Amino acid sequence: MSNGSKLLVIHLLCPVSAAHFDSPGLTEILKCLWITLVTVAIVLLNFLMISVLHSRNHVRYLRQQPRMFMTSLACTDLAVGLFVTPLSIYPALYRCWPFGEFVCAVEALLISALFHESTLSLVCIAIDRYICIVLPLRYNSVMTKRVCITMISVSWILSTSVYCVMIYPSGEFIFDPQGILVCEPNYTNTNIIILATVLFYFPPMVVILYCYYNIFSVAQKQLRSIQAAPCSVYNELNRCSTVQRLQAKEKLKQYRTAVTLGAIALGFLLAVTPWTLTTLVSSCLKEQFPNTVEFTVTWIAVSNSFWNPIIYGMLNKSFRSIALKIIRRAFCCKKVNSRVLKLHNVNIETC
Repeated sequence: MSNGSKLLVIHLLCPVSAAHFDSPGLTEILKCLWITLVTVAIVLLNFLMISVLHSRNHVRYLRQQPRMFMTSLACTDLAVGLFVTPLSIYPALYRCWPFGEFVCAVEALLISALFHESTLSLVCIAIDRYICIVLPLRYNSVMTKRVCITMISVSWILSTSVYCVMIYPSGEFIFDPQGILVCEPNYTNTNIIILATVLFYFPPMVVILYCYYNIFSVAQKQLRSIQAAPCSVYNELNRCSTVQRLQAKEKLKQYRTAVTLGAIALGFLLAVTPWTLTTLVSSCLKEQFPNTVEFTVTWIAVSNSFWNPIIYGMLNKSFRSIALKIIRRAFCCKKVNSRVLKLHNVNIETC
């Protein structure tokens, strides 16, 4: 570790004697409560997400490929709630780092690698859905189990190895007392900050927007064709075969999938873009934003780790019904009426 980074970390270590601590103010207490709520939400919702994705009731309705990508995303977000945000609670109160230099170095790697792994997971999901909806005839041949495992493995290795190279050889990490309230990479060269932010934000965002735009365009055309056809799920006349009706229902499901993906993309944009813009502006102008702004934009981005389960649950009836069943079994020891599950399983994604 370089002497500069070592001094910066030691300067912000918590004092050994309790007499040297400043009493937390109202702002610090509110920050601590918010971080605690975010941590609990991330852990519980992503654990529920993983449980639903791999439950017997949901496995048969969701193909293996999207389930693998969504599980990877949920595990990434869960790791944020287990290994990153809990360590921000104490620093939020006393504005110092109590866990030592080794944990500081580990946290600097985790906060960066997990954040960008979450971004790459969303890219993988977007590509998978793009091929499923826009190129359905090629889906089974292109998105094999081996391809999915390779994509997930490469995303994890890329996110981790890049930041290992950037952080550990020179020991460039420091405790951030304003934003994330854990240790993060400390880049003395502002050009590196700008380059890293641009590379890990704009290319993935272009891929995600391109995939979602095409998915939504195709789904809109399919919906219009369903509404205009004499044989459709909207037409009460029995002038079509069973196969035609199934095809019409399948196209309608694809449209609903496009709405879900659009909502997830919008949530990601709303959460991450403010933090990215403030990072770029402060790096270019070499000026820091007020503490309140830094904390707000940072924790809006972090809170995205529990947005995805909420969005998915709001727009997927089968997810909600199975999640309700798991919650009742865990806390109430009551069985959910199987008739409710059957009613909710109408809107199921098939690819």
